[in-house]
This record gives sequence, structure tokens and C-alpha cells, in this order.
Amino acid sequence: MSIKYFPNNEKPDLSSVDENGKFVDKTFPHNIDSLFNMKNHLIDYSKYPDLYEEYKEEYKKEKEETENKIKKYEMKWKRISDLITKEADEENKDVPINQNELGDCYFISFLRGLKYFQPDTYYSLIRYFDFNKGYYEINFFDKNGDEIVVYVDDYILMYPNTIPFFASIKKDEQYKIGRYLLIEKAFAKMNGCYFNINGGYQGINGSFAVAGINPIKLEESFFSLDENSIYKMLKAELNANNVVISGTKNPIYFKGLYENHMYTVLNVDKKDDEIIKIIELENPWGNNEEKDIEEFSLNLEKKYKFYEISIKDYNKENVDNGKIKILIKNLKENFEYIEICEFNSIEKDIKKEIKESPKGTPPWIPGNLNIFQRESIKRRRGILDILGVNSQDQQIFFNKYRRDIDKGFTDLTKCFVKYGTSKNTFDTFLNSFSNSGSQSNEQSSGFFSMLNPYNLYNKFFK
Repeated sequence: MSIKYFPNNEKPDLSSVDENGKFVDKTFPHNIDSLFNMKNHLIDYSKYPDLYEEYKEEYKKEKEETENKIKKYEMKWKRISDLITKEADEENKDVPINQNELGDCYFISFLRGLKYFQPDTYYSLIRYFDFNKGYYEINFFDKNGDEIVVYVDDYILMYPNTIPFFASIKKDEQYKIGRYLLIEKAFAKMNGCYFNINGGYQGINGSFAVAGINPIKLEESFFSLDENSIYKMLKAELNANNVVISGTKNPIYFKGLYENHMYTVLNVDKKDDEIIKIIELENPWGNNEEKDIEEFSLNLEKKYKFYEISIKDYNKENVDNGKIKILIKNLKENFEYIEICEFNSIEKDIKKEIKESPKGTPPWIPGNLNIFQRESIKRRRGILDILGVNSQDQQIFFNKYRRDIDKGFTDLTKCFVKYGTSKNTFDTFLNSFSNSGSQSNEQSSGFFSMLNPYNLYNKFFK
């Protein structure tokens, strides 16, 4: 199969080299243009002038601040291959990537989860490289779901002490560098510049670019479930080696967690006859603030203080690698959504649970699938289901689930803009969706059939 190179399916110009014979990527130069460049973004701003004006002001502000910081701290673009040996690069590949001074926690937390739960996919992202030439090829998916190769050189913007300005890796209390930092660089190139992957400006979802899978996003509907249901759902996903990340609220008042931030979900556990339900998370910064961990408290009853002490000790021991344990109750209180990148279907687990459920247990309820991105619809083999709960809680779930969808309309236009959907399709979708939810019995109405991705795909995108 022929390789489709990004950008424009043009092969890299390998004759473009520096004085040492190392590759120089002229399509993504090591200067301010790769940090800020609206012209190269995946969104066609000419069709959306209001969006352009909004982003332009942010670009201007961020660009000035970044230029001042580069000047103040005398930062330079340096090559990985000039700073470490090939052997050190190979050794550093197993150290998780840290988020640094770029607001792409959504991307780094996903990469960290990928390394733990789908290592083959993670290690195959770099399909080819020549360390001595400073040339790298990264496997990605474009917005149409086609496999592409993004090539980059190994220039990284760094402080004078060789701490990278963007993604970094930390080992033995020392900041290191290595080729896996270039995955972030390739993602930035794919989106036009580094700023475009900063805090939601990206034109393509990070997990889709990396794995060709758009995440299932669950918001209020998920957190309205009881703790046991949340535990079972997360356990099933992690056992299936699916990548789960979760985002905090703003503001939050829980010491040890940080607002508007993404975490990788590593594990869930139960203690004391399943009364204490624990979730283990990882901060993509690669560390937590020691003072916040010192003030960390779960406010457990006296008879459960042993678990509080044990969890706090664990968090103290892991302050320098970003791991933190909290209760699922704390997750419900401080997080507003989770994203599940479903590499493996849990359909078998679902059927087994249904079969073993006591007679009269309510049916399983469909999850809040991210229905707006057609690539996911084409690729996904099934829909995630959420554990059924009693009728009263079930109604709460449905009400909040509906609010999730309504809330989603705020950003719906941007979703359609990113994926090139026409205005007519957008209007048809809204009208059809509105009509489908008008019946009082949402379970039997067209509301849920509209949420079936295959129905959506057949109706709007075929």
C-alpha cells in the first residue's frame, strides 16, 4: 500500500539538510511560524469570520507572550540528536511523556494511557526514524479516517538547561528528551502549529489522529450513576484495555486535583466489602504538587480512616510521577466528563452481566456517544452500554442525558465546521433531532434511534 504523506501527499524533501547533513523540515520550520500559524489550520476560517476573529485575538495575545518568554529565557531550537546519544534515546522511549507548557493535557493523558493499555499501538506510532539524520515518520489518521504519515525533523524548542518548552519526559528527577516527544510535534504540524493543539483549538481529536477512534464522551449522564455502576463500567473498560481519560470541573476545591485538567484513569478497586471504591489516576504533568498532597483529605468516617491513611501514603510516595488515588465519590464530585477510546468492545461482558442480572433488573442504557464525528461511526463496531439502574435513578439518568445533548448544541456548530458538514445537513440534523425527542416516552421515541450511530450515518453522511 502506498504511503500517504502529510501535507498534500507530497514526499519529504530529503535533500533539505543542514551543514551537518541532518534533515530540515521546511514544511514545519523551527521558528515562530510553527508555533503560531492560523493559515494552516484544519478549519477553513474564510467560511466562519466570527470564529476567525475570536481565534485571531487569542493568537495575537499568546504569540506576544510566547515571543517575550522566548526572549527572556533565551530559549533555542535544538536537535535531540545533538544532545543525547542513540542509546540514551532508545532507553528514554519507555519513560511516559509529560505535558509541559502547552495546554494539551487531553493529548498527553491519552498518550500515557495508550502506553499503558495499548503499548503496541503506542510504540508503532513512530513508523520509521533515522536518529543520526534527525528524520522521523509518525503514523496518524487524517480527519477522513485515512492513514497518513507525518514527517518531522528533531528540532525541539528548549530552555538553556535543555528542558523542553513543550512535551518532556522526566526520569530520576531529571528532565530527559527522546524521540517520543516528536509525536506531539507531529500532531502540532498536522493541526498547523503548536498553538492549534493548545486547549481545544485542534481541528482533529487527539485520539482519532493517533488511533483512528473517536472517544465516547460521557458527561452528566455518567456521573448521575451510583458509585457501584461507575466502578463496574470503568472496570470493564480497563479490563478490555481501553484508554479512559477524565476531565475536572472548574472550579474545584479538592486538594491534589487541578481544575480544567485531564487525567488518565489507571485502575479502580474496592475495599471493605465493596464499601470503599477507589480510582487511581495519573496527572499528565508527570508530578503533583507536594503541598496539595500534604493537605489531601478524603473525609472518611473514623472506622475507615485506615484507608484514608493508606491512600494518602500512596499519594505521597507517587507525588513525583503524577499518580494519585481518590474515591469514586470524589470523581463524581470533581470531574465533569470522561472519554473512552474503545479499542476493544466490551459487548461480551455486557451480555454476561445482563444474563447474570437478577430477574427484573432494568435494561442496560445506551451511553452518551459522541455522535457528531462520522469517522467514529464508520469505524466503530458497536456502542458502549452503561449498567442499568433502578427506575428512579434511570429517570434521573435520562433527564441528565438529554441535558448533555442539549448542552452539546453550544459547541455543535464547531464540530460540524471541523468535519466539513454542510449547512443544510446541520439544519436537517437539528430539526430531525428536535422532532425525535418530542414524545414523552424517550425510550420508545425516535430520540434514541436518532442516537444510533448507524442510523445517523445512513441518514446524513452516506
